[in-house]
Amino acid sequence: MDYERFLWLLKELKLTYTMASEHSMRKLSKKALEKKQIKEEYFTELTRKLEAVKTKIDQEKVAFVAEREKVLEEINEIVAQNIVTKDEVEQLYEEYLNERRKKKSKQQPVYAAWKRLNDFIIKDKERKEREKWVF
Repeated sequence: MDYERFLWLLKELKLTYTMASEHSMRKLSKKALEKKQIKEEYFTELTRKLEAVKTKIDQEKVAFVAEREKVLEEINEIVAQNIVTKDEVEQLYEEYLNERRKKKSKQQPVYAAWKRLNDFIIKDKERKEREKWVF
């Protein structure tokens, strides 16, 4: 509906609409170009790190599936021998997983990684600023 009105208006005013070309856009200032470059570097670094995390998670996932299969086989063997019930084994395994989670939670928190990345960006910007004035 709006497009039809737009076409009607162009026809009534006897105008032709042409889209703005890439060359007609205003040029970016040096400061804006530096900001753009810093953002691009930041996002490329971020995507690189995210890909590294994804591959690490995929590797851990394979190890986890293998471990889970091994544990399930052990559980079935123990239950088959009537040593303990399946519920008791599952409860012990849950306790084991909770202990592992506690150990992993003591590792470096995520915000520290973001702070390191931010520090890297700031230092890189300062380095570029210093190099800009060197002849």
